[in-house]
Amino acid sequence: MTGRATESLLSELARDVEPVRPLPPLGRVAGVVLGSWGAVVALHWSLEGAPDFSEVGAPDPLHRAILAGLTLAAVGGLTATLARAVPGRERLARLGLTGLAAGFLLAVVAAGSGFLIAASSLGASPSQAFACLVRAALLGLLPALLGLGWLVRAWDARPAAGAAVASVGAAALGALAVHAGCMERDALHMLLGHALGPVAAAGLLGLAVAPWLHRHYARR
Repeated sequence: MTGRATESLLSELARDVEPVRPLPPLGRVAGVVLGSWGAVVALHWSLEGAPDFSEVGAPDPLHRAILAGLTLAAVGGLTATLARAVPGRERLARLGLTGLAAGFLLAVVAAGSGFLIAASSLGASPSQAFACLVRAALLGLLPALLGLGWLVRAWDARPAAGAAVASVGAAALGALAVHAGCMERDALHMLLGHALGPVAAAGLLGLAVAPWLHRHYARR
C-alpha cells in the first residue's frame, strides 16, 4: 500500500471520530474538590457556629487517632477516585486505596477499642450519633457528586468500584469535618457517628449510582 493510499485510508477512518477532550490535571481537580468541600464546611460553621479548636480533642489520644485515620482516609479516597479513572495512574490509585482502607481501619479500631475499655460508652445517645452521621453525609455530598462527575468525564474500568471509592472517600471528608468540631468524647458516639455510620451511608450511595454509571459507560 502506497503512502498516499495509507493517508487516504486513515483520513476515511478518522472522519467520523469525535475529538477527544483532554482531562484536566489531577492536582487541579483535587483542588476544586477540596475547595468546594472547604466552602461547604465554612458555610456550615457560619450558620451553626465554628467550633473552638483550642478545646477540641487536644488532650484526648483517642480523638487524635480517629482524626488521623479520617484524614488519611479522606486523602486516600480522593487520590484513588481521581487516579483510578486515568490510564497510567494505576500505582497512584493503589496507593490511594491503601490510604483509604488504612485510614478507616485506624478510625474504626481506635473508636472500637475506646468503646470496649470505656464503660461510659454504654450511655451514648443514639440520636446524637445519628445527627453527626447526617452532618457528615451532608458535608461530604458535594465532594461525592464532584467525584462521581469525574468518573462520568473520565473512564473507570470497574464503575461500581469507582462509585464506591468516590462515595466513601467523600464520606471521609464529611466525617473529618464533623469529628474535628465535635465535642462529644464518647467512643461509641465516635464509632457510629464519625466512622462506621458515614461509611455505611456512602456505601448506599455507591450502590445506588453504580447501575447508572454502568449504563452511561455502555452508551459511549
